[in-house]
Amino acid sequence: MTERGLILVNHLLEPPGRVTGITRFLFALLNELIRRPLLRYALVTTWKAHELPIALQHENLSVITLPYRRSYPLNIAAQMTQIRRLMRELGAAQDKDHSRR
Repeated sequence: MTERGLILVNHLLEPPGRVTGITRFLFALLNELIRRPLLRYALVTTWKAHELPIALQHENLSVITLPYRRSYPLNIAAQMTQIRRLMRELGAAQDKDHSRR
């Protein structure tokens, strides 16, 4: 059987424990996606796994918790290296159109 691909989901801009519109939308979307066995998902977030809604505490979703940075420019700069590194380490799927940039 072929190993399922991994999708890395970036949720690092939002502070831990605060449910924003983006957080609400993302959690609802992930809740649907993780129930489909075609792919695996890794959520990169400032939230700890046990703080996520019960519906997201699922075997098809791994959680990677990184520190929150209040400074927007520092947050974005850190993400540029963190997300690339995690994608390489985890073997996450990469959009072919964006991989050439």
